[in-house]
Amino acid sequence: MAAHVFAVLLLVAAGWYGWYPQWESASISEATQLTAAGRLLASQPPGTPLILVTDDPEGLLITARANLLRDAVPAERAADVFPYLGRPNDLLEARPTLTGVPGARPGRDRLLEKDPSRAR
Repeated sequence: MAAHVFAVLLLVAAGWYGWYPQWESASISEATQLTAAGRLLASQPPGTPLILVTDDPEGLLITARANLLRDAVPAERAADVFPYLGRPNDLLEARPTLTGVPGARPGRDRLLEKDPSRAR
């Protein structure tokens, strides 16, 4: 019996340790802005790409932000939401963007090794 209690306490402690130090992926202000943007973007014709442009130098929170935007659009439009790491001009000119973090995006790095003129 004591072994069972110990095992349960060990599992609870491991779960608590894993979940307790979670950090905030967006501020309340940012979540409010993404919700408003999602409502506005949802009015676009079906199939129109809904692109979230963010210039986070390390790109750490782009997925969390894109998921907040996906939550704000109707379920059938969630697949139309695409994150883009960079500046609006980079997106409009179809340029890959640089984060300044070596190896952050290996696919992009391989592409630029083959054709450095694509990065500006």
